[in-house]
Amino acid sequence: MTPLPPAQRLLSILSDQPAGEDQLNFDPYARTLAGIVADPGTDTPLTIGVFGGWGQGKTSLMRMVQRQLDDTAGTDFPVQTV
Repeated sequence: MTPLPPAQRLLSILSDQPAGEDQLNFDPYARTLAGIVADPGTDTPLTIGVFGGWGQGKTSLMRMVQRQLDDTAGTDFPVQTV
């Protein structure tokens, strides 16, 4: 994916739209959450809360987790997201 020019990147960070790429350095958190959810050893039911103020990246984080879980298709323990 081609990086955005600095001015456009700033505008996308300041907008209220979920980020299409990790602009908030949430990748470690998304990988951890997806790993917990996709681990066959995780007991269920499982509830995860994501809290934050307006525009702090909750939807962006959850979409990153969803992409991580979508990558489990075709594995021994695929996770289907809704």
